[in-house]
Amino acid sequence: EVWRAALMLGDQTILKFALSEFFMTVVGIFEYDPVLGYKANYRNFLLSQSKLNEVVPIEDSSMKQNIHNLYRMKYLKDYIIRPAIDEPGIACLTSLIMYTSIDIATKMFENTTYLQKIFDVINYQKINQN
Repeated sequence: EVWRAALMLGDQTILKFALSEFFMTVVGIFEYDPVLGYKANYRNFLLSQSKLNEVVPIEDSSMKQNIHNLYRMKYLKDYIIRPAIDEPGIACLTSLIMYTSIDIATKMFENTTYLQKIFDVINYQKINQN
């Protein structure tokens, strides 16, 4: 309950801490959430089944980190804290997701080399389908 209340304060510093290198620890705390009534297996899923598959390799480490953080934010919002929290309680997290998504899209569109590689993959698949 303490971590849920801390995240619901809407403080970006707390959210960024929860999404940092301590993310798996925070996720582990929520596995024992009394609201659920059972022990969840969030860490097991994140470690064994959740992988970033790069169709076009991402060379920009900050963009890759933003993609990882975006996934963490969405997982935290949709699966970990959603069951017991109403929409206004996660407004800060929702806005952080939106701004991170915009930042990723902007970086992709500004990197013309990366964008060209994406279009090459799309065109290659179209040619092979015909």
